[in-house]
Amino acid sequence: MNGDLSKIPTSNDLREDVDKFVKDMMMGTTKMPMHMDMHYMWMWFHTKVQDTVLFSSWNVTTPGAMVWTCAIVIAMGIFYEFLKYLRWVLQQKYKPLTSRKTNYAQRLFSVENFLQTILFGVQIALGYLLMLIFMTFSVWLGIAVCLGFKMMLMFFHFRVKDYILFEQWAPTTILAYVFSCLGVAAIAFSYEWIKFGRSKLVVSNSRALNKESCCEPHWDSQEIGSYSSSAPNLLPFTSHSITTPKHLISCVIFFVQLFVDYSLMMVSMTYNVPIFLSLVAGHIVAFFFIGPLTTVEQAEAVEGCCN
Repeated sequence: MNGDLSKIPTSNDLREDVDKFVKDMMMGTTKMPMHMDMHYMWMWFHTKVQDTVLFSSWNVTTPGAMVWTCAIVIAMGIFYEFLKYLRWVLQQKYKPLTSRKTNYAQRLFSVENFLQTILFGVQIALGYLLMLIFMTFSVWLGIAVCLGFKMMLMFFHFRVKDYILFEQWAPTTILAYVFSCLGVAAIAFSYEWIKFGRSKLVVSNSRALNKESCCEPHWDSQEIGSYSSSAPNLLPFTSHSITTPKHLISCVIFFVQLFVDYSLMMVSMTYNVPIFLSLVAGHIVAFFFIGPLTTVEQAEAVEGCCN
């Protein structure tokens, strides 16, 4: 070899390069080496108008662009709340037609369940999108700084190789990618059933405690988790109420629910379109089967961070 050995980088040179990269990233000056426009990754709340929102083409670099972006985000939030109200209105409208007297199959294939499933799907997709916008950490969006790494695309993309929750879960082939999508959908599907199971357990425990009270409230059989009176009575906080087996089991299920909920949030932060759609589809399919067995009020009582 005739090359100049003095030009070979030493371990100290490599260490200095790594330190410089980390320092640049901490200062928010590291850019993503991709074929599209460069984007800054912030690590603190900021007011600088330089953000990428959801898509690589949605770059906010001027005050005017920030104004209309904020308007869109506000409209998304209003629409999200409107969907929740609309689901409640539909429930009240179709309640006489889908009473407990009808069997599960009739409620499963009822018009209300199909409408509720569609609205639920739109609602949960909006919830995840708003959460992702929040992760940009932009003060002006009511949302702020996005902590990114060079390997992470902070906008929706179709890359096959993405890390999903664990370092070992990184599909490298189309087949592995498909199974990863199915796995994410299964996790989201299971999450909805965990919520449903916990809500049933909470209601069962509340009924058991109320039976021991001299002033037992009357539960409405049509709406699990609600009282027939306009001003529901709260259960007293006693040592007995927090040490019942059902309450302890509910606490364990609540831990599992939160763990899965935040895990799904991390999955959505891959910004991988097929993975994201699989996640939303898992929620929707589960709700389609659970919808006839629950109410909007009961579902909202055990909702997670993205619902």
